Amino acid sequence: MRALITAIVIAAATVPGWLALTVPASAQFKGMGRPVSKEREEAEQAQKKKAQDDGQYKSSIERLPDKKFDPWANMR
Repeated sequence: MRALITAIVIAAATVPGWLALTVPASAQFKGMGRPVSKEREEAEQAQKKKAQDDGQYKSSIERLPDKKFDPWANMR
């Protein structure tokens, strides 16, 4: 009988803890549905801007010289 009461007390103590852990997780998946047209347009614009920024980054990396820079070259 004592083990049954102990099990019930432990279960009653852990259930609110499990509920508290699951509530914040539901907030992470709030916008998982299909985006509305305005949101879709914003997402497409953001994707285009990201692609443009990536292209600029790649072109600037290509313009870097292959020779390693030696900041102490004039000091020796």
